Amino acid sequence: MSQRLRRRLTTSLAVLATALSSAIGVGAMTATSASATSSVVYDGGSWAGDSWTIYGTDYCGGCGTNAIEQRFVAATSGPATKIVLPTPWSQTPPTVEIRSAENFPSDGATVVATQVSSSVFDPGQQDSTTTFRMSGDMLTAGDTYVVVVRADANSYSQVGTNYTGYYYADSGFGYHYSQSWNAYGYYTLPVQVYESDGADPPTVSATVSPVDPDGANGWYKTAPAVHFACDDDLAVLDCPADYVVAEGGQDATSGTVHDDNGNTADWSLPAIKVDTIAPAVSIGLDQDAATAAGTYNASTNWYLGTPDFTGSCEDGATCTTVFEHTVQNCSMQQVWDWMSWTWHWQNVCSAPTTEVASGGNGYWLRTATDQAGNVATAQTATVNFNPDDPTITSTGVTGLNAAGWSNGGVHPGVDYSSWTWRNDLPNTYINWSCYSQYAGVSVCGGPNNQTGVTDETPLAGADFTGTVTDNSGKTATATVNVKVDKTAPTIDPVITGTLGSNGWYTSPVTVSWTCADALSGVKSCSENTDTFTDHEGTASGTAVDVADNTTGASVDIKSDTVAPLITGTIVTDKGYGGVYDDPITVHWTCSEADAGNGVSGVADCPADTTVTGIGTDTVASATVLDNAGNATVGTVSHLFRRVDAPAITVTGAANGHTYAFGTTVTPSCTAVSGSGDTLDCTGTTEGGTADGSGLYVYTATATDPITHLSSVKTVQWIVAERAAVSLVIGDVTDGSDYAYGTAVHPSCTAIDADGHSVSCAGHVTGGDSDGSGLYTYRASATDSITGKTTAARVSWTVAARPAPQIAIKGVEAGHVYPYGTKVSPACVAADAKGQAVTCDGIVSSHKLAGGGIGYLYKVTASDPVTGALSMASTSWTVAAQGKLAISGLPRQTHSGKPVLVVGKAYQVSVSFSGSTTSSAETAPYWLKPVKTNAAGTSGKPTTITGTFAPAAKGSYVWTFTPTKAMHGTFRKLGIRTVDGVVGYQTVYIK
Repeated sequence: MSQRLRRRLTTSLAVLATALSSAIGVGAMTATSASATSSVVYDGGSWAGDSWTIYGTDYCGGCGTNAIEQRFVAATSGPATKIVLPTPWSQTPPTVEIRSAENFPSDGATVVATQVSSSVFDPGQQDSTTTFRMSGDMLTAGDTYVVVVRADANSYSQVGTNYTGYYYADSGFGYHYSQSWNAYGYYTLPVQVYESDGADPPTVSATVSPVDPDGANGWYKTAPAVHFACDDDLAVLDCPADYVVAEGGQDATSGTVHDDNGNTADWSLPAIKVDTIAPAVSIGLDQDAATAAGTYNASTNWYLGTPDFTGSCEDGATCTTVFEHTVQNCSMQQVWDWMSWTWHWQNVCSAPTTEVASGGNGYWLRTATDQAGNVATAQTATVNFNPDDPTITSTGVTGLNAAGWSNGGVHPGVDYSSWTWRNDLPNTYINWSCYSQYAGVSVCGGPNNQTGVTDETPLAGADFTGTVTDNSGKTATATVNVKVDKTAPTIDPVITGTLGSNGWYTSPVTVSWTCADALSGVKSCSENTDTFTDHEGTASGTAVDVADNTTGASVDIKSDTVAPLITGTIVTDKGYGGVYDDPITVHWTCSEADAGNGVSGVADCPADTTVTGIGTDTVASATVLDNAGNATVGTVSHLFRRVDAPAITVTGAANGHTYAFGTTVTPSCTAVSGSGDTLDCTGTTEGGTADGSGLYVYTATATDPITHLSSVKTVQWIVAERAAVSLVIGDVTDGSDYAYGTAVHPSCTAIDADGHSVSCAGHVTGGDSDGSGLYTYRASATDSITGKTTAARVSWTVAARPAPQIAIKGVEAGHVYPYGTKVSPACVAADAKGQAVTCDGIVSSHKLAGGGIGYLYKVTASDPVTGALSMASTSWTVAAQGKLAISGLPRQTHSGKPVLVVGKAYQVSVSFSGSTTSSAETAPYWLKPVKTNAAGTSGKPTTITGTFAPAAKGSYVWTFTPTKAMHGTFRKLGIRTVDGVVGYQTVYIK
């Protein structure tokens, strides 16, 4: 080395020493003496700088290797026994010397003391010091000496600290750093030089690491290490070596150490308990015992309950047994395919995890824990375990009508459970829902989870049973009440009219219907009334019961109200004088009055009639009947032979005629003798009913007073029956369906044949206690004249009480909420009358591709009156937390970190990936300003002034220019979004 370079280095070290002596301040480390009476020959002051680093330059200028030095003036005289320095670190062990200041730093500087021992930690601990034992000549008070610290040539050494650890910011986000604090300036090295006369005793301490037992009850589960720390102004001769406590531990122990002058110090250790061996444990399954106890099903290979276990647990250990099963955590993720250069979805599974479960496919784990806390486990083979019974519930019955009845019908079609064609597929099914948490369902009610219903049941219905069988062989049953009516209702005609002969009616006929059903009841009955007058026809009616079974009926009606015609023809020739020979024969011809649809036809035309023509025998008469039984009397009068009987004429009544109800018929008669004289004629009327209707017969009689011949003539007519009362039911529509809760109040009005109001009465039957069901209103009114009663009825249905209405609050269905949002859904329910009903809900969740969480809230409520169940559900998503990334920093590194140059501007790109529904999206800026450690050497990060400018694809760019105040430090650039996501990047500023 040249003299010029030596002078420059010497000058620099002198300035360094001056700066170090003035920089001692807050936070300096101090060292304590090894014994109470040791004196400090030189105290270099307190810690004032981060470190003093040797970079391989021969500062000593002839000392030999790389070195740093510190001048001092001895305060007292005595041997230099030790030197205390901040803990050094070096690629090769450093050495420490004391030289005389005379001729230093030339090779002529006398070595006063040299290092004989030290306890250097590699690397050193933060804020620690290291003692170097020295051996050499006496120091003289007032003389100047030099402390020299040396390292091998080209090695990297430092006197200071090297610290590795974790730092946790206020946000709780931890980052790892490895930091060597290096000095760039002039500092005073805090050197302490001690001297002693050797009369002080040594110090000794025995410590156990770890200090506290890592097991239970004062036991160590891992053998602890015992470390002895000895110190003296001179040297400790017999400091015990460190050791690890053996299995079983040790009793309390003690000992003594000695220094070079025979001084002593005692040490002691308490008893230490060590147990590193886990307890013995084993477990197995006693399948035979489980089979005998019914907890194992050999046919399905499932355990149905906790079995008997074999194996054992070491005496004194605490044993627990739980059932565990393996959980495979998989999710669909997009994966890059390097062969096709495309993204595709793939099921990606993380490492399986185990968890304690109540059943499923898994194993029983027996855990033994001894007094020291050592744990050992044993497990059975993997088995299927199902401790719970399956459940079966009905989800409803299909094929019922609105009244809740089935008619048990079948239909042809494909049976999808067997893929065969059947002609007897039921129209009504009970649908089942089955569940087995661990074994899965094998059979649920029947094919397609259904039970067909075709059998007729009692009026109140019958309980149909469904059975669930799970794969472990366990079963459970549930019943559902179903009302089935397969029998059709009956319908009978009600015929009003006068029945004649041969199935014919001789009056107008009305046909109405009456229906009955013994099981479900009549739902509807034909209300039509058909009228037949003088014709043949068919009346039809239909009956439907509540189960929708239908019956049709018809009746043929034949009505012939018109009497046939009969005409008499005299076939005897008149004799001399214009009179007939004896006897007189009259021939009869017969026919119907009308050849239309209502003609029944002549049944039998009478044979010829022979009369004598004397007295009453001067009239020939005969009666003809048609097939309906209508009769007409035919007469031929004035059949006189020499002396004729009177001839009678009836007026005021038409023979065989039908008059309207209320018509007053007043017949009268006249008579003429055979010689043409007027005779007295009398007549009587018979027949009819109290109301003036019916068949009337008028008989006229006349007698010739001269010949005493008498004549009789009859005329018959009909007065039609009085019309029935007209009855009308109002305030209800027959066959209508009304909503639940509708109050129906039928009424009736009646008018008789004269148009006068008639009182009517009616009553309601049917319906259920809650106001629903089938109702019937029957009304009647009686004619005050005829005493005949007219009846009518209507039926209607009030719908069954509906299930409760459910509303879900506190959540927006289908909404995607930002990360961290707490959603608390709730439900309210009300019955058909608006009264509050209890509802129950449960929230389930599942992880979505990309990290988000999907939630499902299911709610049920049942009607307290009918038990009708309502269900509702809603779902929402909470987005995944996003990630931040910092880019655009230099790739050059220092200790593995990007290096930034003071005064240079850097474009730092910040991007955010993750949920697009993050709450950050609603902020004025997506990211808050970047943060770092600002001026100063400590403290939490503060905001650096900078401007964000939007960039493409969701990035932000920040211009960052390091300042001189940051020179020589590591800094952490930080980004925080408004939803709390934090990212950091460590850089070095040079």
